[in-house]
Amino acid sequence: MPHRARWSDWIYEGHVVHVGEASRQIAERFGGDPDLAEAAGLLHDIADAEIPREDPQNEIRSLEMARELLAKTGFTKEEIEIVVDDAILHHSCRGGDRPQTPEGKAMAAGDAYAHLATDFYFVVEEGRKSFQTPQEIAEFVLPKIERDFTNKIAFDELREEVRPLYERLVAHFT
Repeated sequence: MPHRARWSDWIYEGHVVHVGEASRQIAERFGGDPDLAEAAGLLHDIADAEIPREDPQNEIRSLEMARELLAKTGFTKEEIEIVVDDAILHHSCRGGDRPQTPEGKAMAAGDAYAHLATDFYFVVEEGRKSFQTPQEIAEFVLPKIERDFTNKIAFDELREEVRPLYERLVAHFT
């Protein structure tokens, strides 16, 4: 599709698959239905396949697409509410907004883990070099790195395990 996100070719294999796997593992470890956590992880950025991330409709479209796909594949109304209305809707953990279900918490932590443990932020950096200075890139990514570490990981044990990854990224961008 000509209007999809710039990084659509990379985002599925380079990010979404990792989020799905990490969300499943975190649910298995800390509680929640691993299938629902994984489904949320696999569907959380699905609108990037159609429209750019910067499009104000991207988040709404992701929720619609996830809901449609889950319904078509036999998920119950209750399961769809957990995956879409809690996990996907609240996974960004902005302000006081946080997932409430174990599956939502696992998916938010899985997304943060995938950001911190893969080359995600280096891909973001590379993609922005053509239109932003290193300082502007740092101003863009450092708050996201901080939110990943501080807000999105609801499990203290996991947060301490990823602390070296977080510190490495902060050092790289400062």
